[in-house]
Amino acid sequence: MFEIKLFILNWYDIIITKIARSERRDIEDGIAIIKHEKLDFEKLKQRYYLYAETAIISDYDYKFQHFEMKWRQR
Repeated sequence: MFEIKLFILNWYDIIITKIARSERRDIEDGIAIIKHEKLDFEKLKQRYYLYAETAIISDYDYKFQHFEMKWRQR
């Protein structure tokens, strides 16, 4: 018998995957999710930087700074 574990991403994790891809539609989706779900941007930032450095996200700092700039322009 095999044991299967299923995990689901929360909204913060979904946005982090969108920032990692960083295409225009992903940035727009991430901002829309933050607004619609009334997420805490600082919590997102902390979570992102907690995992981004050890994850395989190229230019992770630049990508978040770009996302944050778009968030502030909204």
